Amino acid sequence: MSYFARPVEVGDATLLPGEVLEGSASEVTYLCPFNGPQQGILYVTTYKISFIATEKEPHRKYNAPVGFIHSVEKMGGASSKGEHSYGLEIQLKEFQSFRFAFKQEGHSRREVYDVLLKIAFPLNNGRELFANIYFENLPSSKDAASSGWDYFDMKQELGRIGVPCEQWRLTSINEKYSLCSTYPSVFAVPANVRDSELQAVAAFRSRARLPTLAWLHPENRTSLTRGSQPLVGKFGKRSKEDEMYLTAISKANPRSDKLLIMDARPRLNALANKAMGGGYEDEENYKTVELIFLDIGNIHVMRDSLRKLKEVCSSANDESRWMSLLESSRWLDYIRLIMAGALRIVDLMDRSQVSVFVHCSDGWDRTSQLCSLAMVLMDPYYRTISGFAMLIEKEWLSFGYKFHQRCGHGDRHSGDEQRAPIFVQFVDTVWQVMQQFPSAFEFTEQYLLTILHHLHSCLYGTFLCDNERERRSIRQKTASLWSELERERERYRNPLYTSYMHNQALYPVATIRRLQFWASHYTRWSPRNIRSSGSSYSNSELHAMCTSLEAHCEELQTQLDEKQASEFQNRSTPEISVSTVTDMSQSASKTSVSEEQSVESRFLLEANEKLAQPGDPLLLPGESMQVAAKHVSLVCPYNGVLPGTLFLSTYKMTFTTTESEPQLTYVAPMGAVHTVEKVGGASSKGEFAYGLEVQFKDFRTFRFAFKQEGHSRRLIFETMQRLAYPLSSGRPLFAYEYGVCAVPPSGETSPAAQFDMKAELARIGVPSEEFRLTTLNENYELCASYPPVLAVPASATDDQVKDATAFRSRNRLPAFSWMHAENRSSLFRGSQPQVGKFGKRSKEDEAFLLEIAKANPQTQKLVILDARPKLNAIANKAMGGGYEDEEAYGMDLVFLDIGNIHVMRDSLKKLRDMCHPTIEDTHWLSNLEGTHWLEHVRLVLVGANRIVEYMDGSGVSVFVHCSDGWDRTSQLCALAMMLMDPYYRTIAGFSVLIEKEWLAFGHKFQQRIGHGDKHSGDEQRSPIFVQFIDAVWQITNQYPCAFEFNEHFLLTILDHLFSCLYGTFLCNSEKERAEEVKDKTISLWTDVAKNQEEYMNPLYSSSGYSCVLHPSASMRRLQFWPGYYTRWNPEMRPHKSEHDRSQELYRICLQLKKQCASMQKQLDEKDACTDAPLDP
Repeated sequence: MSYFARPVEVGDATLLPGEVLEGSASEVTYLCPFNGPQQGILYVTTYKISFIATEKEPHRKYNAPVGFIHSVEKMGGASSKGEHSYGLEIQLKEFQSFRFAFKQEGHSRREVYDVLLKIAFPLNNGRELFANIYFENLPSSKDAASSGWDYFDMKQELGRIGVPCEQWRLTSINEKYSLCSTYPSVFAVPANVRDSELQAVAAFRSRARLPTLAWLHPENRTSLTRGSQPLVGKFGKRSKEDEMYLTAISKANPRSDKLLIMDARPRLNALANKAMGGGYEDEENYKTVELIFLDIGNIHVMRDSLRKLKEVCSSANDESRWMSLLESSRWLDYIRLIMAGALRIVDLMDRSQVSVFVHCSDGWDRTSQLCSLAMVLMDPYYRTISGFAMLIEKEWLSFGYKFHQRCGHGDRHSGDEQRAPIFVQFVDTVWQVMQQFPSAFEFTEQYLLTILHHLHSCLYGTFLCDNERERRSIRQKTASLWSELERERERYRNPLYTSYMHNQALYPVATIRRLQFWASHYTRWSPRNIRSSGSSYSNSELHAMCTSLEAHCEELQTQLDEKQASEFQNRSTPEISVSTVTDMSQSASKTSVSEEQSVESRFLLEANEKLAQPGDPLLLPGESMQVAAKHVSLVCPYNGVLPGTLFLSTYKMTFTTTESEPQLTYVAPMGAVHTVEKVGGASSKGEFAYGLEVQFKDFRTFRFAFKQEGHSRRLIFETMQRLAYPLSSGRPLFAYEYGVCAVPPSGETSPAAQFDMKAELARIGVPSEEFRLTTLNENYELCASYPPVLAVPASATDDQVKDATAFRSRNRLPAFSWMHAENRSSLFRGSQPQVGKFGKRSKEDEAFLLEIAKANPQTQKLVILDARPKLNAIANKAMGGGYEDEEAYGMDLVFLDIGNIHVMRDSLKKLRDMCHPTIEDTHWLSNLEGTHWLEHVRLVLVGANRIVEYMDGSGVSVFVHCSDGWDRTSQLCALAMMLMDPYYRTIAGFSVLIEKEWLAFGHKFQQRIGHGDKHSGDEQRSPIFVQFIDAVWQITNQYPCAFEFNEHFLLTILDHLFSCLYGTFLCNSEKERAEEVKDKTISLWTDVAKNQEEYMNPLYSSSGYSCVLHPSASMRRLQFWPGYYTRWNPEMRPHKSEHDRSQELYRICLQLKKQCASMQKQLDEKDACTDAPLDP
């Protein structure tokens, strides 16, 4: 039984052992920034504040430990007027605040205020912290609760890294903390330095914090030491003992006599410290050292940054300015600086084999951050659950980080200048590394969140006091956090953890564009920012399944061995080796790359094409080589200048390096070429000034340098113009050549490859009592950009349909899209009415919309959602278009404020420019905000959510349109249908959704993409479909288990949006596609179905996500999609993505299932042989 007692119920408040209910107040209103005012009961105990909303069922509960309280302020006074103007505001240290309104009569506010001041700030009231009370009242073994205090032993941990040794020894000179009161009692120093010499060194270092060993590299024996600034003062005081001591540290490195001193401070701060008696090492005096300043601000800078971050995270801030406000807090910039400093340490020690000494001013803030993060990166042990706890014990607790002063436990003085979020910053940096190396850590994000929660909770003694000496007095009086975390170890275990893959140093990317805002910590109180379902749970299920299958395999193997041993005759059975999860994981990791080839790559390997010459690129069926240019250099922004050969074929551009090891190959479809520009001319000087720049629609840019002699540039330029823009020169797109020559794939076919509108409408439940099918558009005479089969209200006659069509732009009448399976509300789509500037009316159109409303059996209501900003709709009205008059139609009209194709094209251009690797990283967030790309994605998500709210929440039918109804309308309807219909979240269903809402309903793919057309400045081009896929990716991030497909599926769709390999995205309408494409090209969906396993999401749970999804459309929750927009930048790719590791677990499960089935079959065969009668 656990030594931690279960909480007990006292009334409506849940109390821990020792927790006492100090008071309560009824008829209190919590002014919730997310759910509005809520009336209920407020409880204050010796451990927490708890508010229970009692107005609605189920009762909502809001809790926070009183240790979290930063400040308590009164709102209003006796003369205050207004319903909620009289109350209390409670600011928490954990990015949350509570505002409670009280009734003025009864003086309940005064009582609660007094109790809160007494309980939240016990040290100011002569009371003890709750950690002591909790420990005293534990009903079972206190030894177990305090066992975590004994987890860490300095001598054992130093022994683990190889100390004592020839170069380093342990000293107990600080056994009674007489040398340095903030250092541990035992530490390591150079072996040739006597204890008597340490006194003089300590005297020359701030707070007597002399340089001591933090970590020793296990292979090259370089050392990481830590300490504080030297006390040189403004007159440049010297200490020969200190200089000799650093020399001894440098000479303890068998590989190099050099010692790098990393001073965490900005140089100007170090100069200011020097004027006040501190300072830094003079390289003239310290002969073996080199000094580097890391420019990390002090505790006051970080405290101010945290204050700004809290303001940014408040719900009142403007969503559209979220990123620039986040950037202005500089929080992520300081995280970047810490990571960059730790990376410099790692690079020096692990690669250059140079020892490093780190200090700041006093050596307990920035020094702790840098040393501990560097050790996490270099030592895999510190990436385990136990190891991370040991790291915190050693580098933070033992070496005197001032937890009490920095956190202000139980102290009312919230303005204390000693408070700072130094430890929070460190944990944030660890989380950032975890995002880039998701399988390198044994623990999960929840482990870090739990540690930060109890940093302030005052439930355990772990983070109380300022140093090891002070903490000794509470070891027998409080419980240890590590005891609790160890008890819940399995809860925090990362199922993706693969220790064998990460036994080397990690090198994360420390750029702003690669870092993320940690929403799960800083805005976890906001319901709109809560991740709807974490993938860790499903990964845990996968891992548990693997473990169970492995055990079953071993059991079957034992049975087989026993059967074999008991056989009478010498009939040997082939021995089956039971592969462990680790073995299979290693195998899966080796094959995962090859299994994720693109569809055309497989064709290259499977087809019997002939190579022009050895070393030439493989060719697809129907593809022919056109030109090859040698002695070309790729001016790569990531890998430098790479000499090689450039090949152009009818389908792709291929560049192969000739001098690099290993050989690199870059491939891009010619259909994706956006522009081809010459760089330089005959008079250009410089080695790489004469060449070509090729911009691709998929965010890639290639710059090639040519030799001026030979005119190869001219040949490449002319050939590329011809191949990239075939329609501009009267030639067919490559999809037709490929369609003729490619062998039709056998096996599975996709419903989308042979899309049938009638079949899909039947799946939804149409025809029905409310709706019927019409073939009025069978020959595309009613509307050239609509499908031949449409669904309309059953009560509407064909004549009414025709009359309504004439009043809509491009004849795109309101057409049925989808019907809610339960409440029968319907989703319709169309185009703007042609009311014109004089407000023309159409009774037929009004009657038709009324029929749609009446088709809703429950509410008989229809709301019109106009995707445009109202000003744009007014402008359209002046040009003959317009919008519905609410009085004339008797319906509500809502504008969604989504910009048009020109706005989106401009936004994408800015995004492309910003994603170029040479763009300055400092203002990445504000630059990203300046593109407005994520803001546009947010508005599309907001619009789709509104459709869901109307239909699923209120049972109201919805009619969506924009101007012509083929851009924003397609985005909104398709997204809303995906949120409400789980079928569209499957691989087959999503393909059908694209066929129906985008292809059949006439999104102008040819004009928006510009397939094979050289007019790159065409104003009809726009990234509407890319934006839709981005919005889908955002939702998959929030619901990682709700989609059958993975990110690779979305990327494949976008790649072939441009490639011109398939006919799927060619032409502008169903009519054009039926006439020109369908019988002459191959469908993308056919190949997707053939290789469906490649696109499977192993976390998919269809049973758990058959419901409607409600994604957050907050800018705090949306993310820049690096997997698409910057995937060509190697620095932006994770070392091994969470998806990759999940795929490995999925493959392992499949392998183990096959292995179990095979072994079971052999056992059954043996049993059958045993039971069979012997031959006479």
